[in-house]
Amino acid sequence: MVKKKLNRQQSVGAVVEHVFPLREFTSSTHGLWLAEVFKVVYHGHEELTPHRQIGTIKVNDELNEHYLYKVGRTDKRKPSIRHMDEVMLTGPRISSISTENSLTIDVDLFRGAYKDTFYIKDILNDDSVKICYPLQRRIISKDGRGEIVILYAIYDNAIEAQLEIKLLADDNFTLEVYGVVAASTTKLDSFEHISMLFLKKPDDKIKVRRRRLLPLSRSIVAVPLETELIVDIHLLTGDENHIFEGTVKFKAERGGTRRQLVEGKKCKILVEVT
Repeated sequence: MVKKKLNRQQSVGAVVEHVFPLREFTSSTHGLWLAEVFKVVYHGHEELTPHRQIGTIKVNDELNEHYLYKVGRTDKRKPSIRHMDEVMLTGPRISSISTENSLTIDVDLFRGAYKDTFYIKDILNDDSVKICYPLQRRIISKDGRGEIVILYAIYDNAIEAQLEIKLLADDNFTLEVYGVVAASTTKLDSFEHISMLFLKKPDDKIKVRRRRLLPLSRSIVAVPLETELIVDIHLLTGDENHIFEGTVKFKAERGGTRRQLVEGKKCKILVEVT
């Protein structure tokens, strides 16, 4: 199923000039062939300081080029990455990843310590490709002492969902927020295969003003039709008081915008899916 392919040279940070829309639904009852990269987990014994977190994860689906991770310079404010930590993904941003043709995944992480290219071709006609199944790909470091694990899935009947989360505080103050927002689907019964949308530790909390959007690291997820999109929210303020802890569910449907308003201890939270 997976074959190696030479990496095509392209400058890091290149701007995509043309964004092609996902292919229209083939019928009134069927969705799209999409991929969801849930997470990338670091299995190494060396602590990766911000200086060592330079790198990219790039996916080309023959419609668009997606950067799931792109760090081109050192940001001293970022926390270090330690053994079993997630590498926080920031994409896709322009659309979900299409799998109706071929798929190229280029990984060049942590100043070249983890580097590989995977090519999955003719997905629709390849019977060896497992559909709606938790998949993973491992990349061993150059020195052989560590590895990263990419967790993903390929769906044959899915939609693209874009999420927004807004904090609706009653008074005019700024909340210092940290915690977790994660998305998953009832299609996969796997605790590991969830998409992390927001992850901030207490020493990395951010300020969110009243009635402003929570700045998600990524907001686009692929969800199979005839399932539910599950959004797990666990947000706290800087004084360790809970803002909201709970789960919001949406039925995966084509078209339109769905909203749910939930009551938190510090404010109301509006969850919107388009």
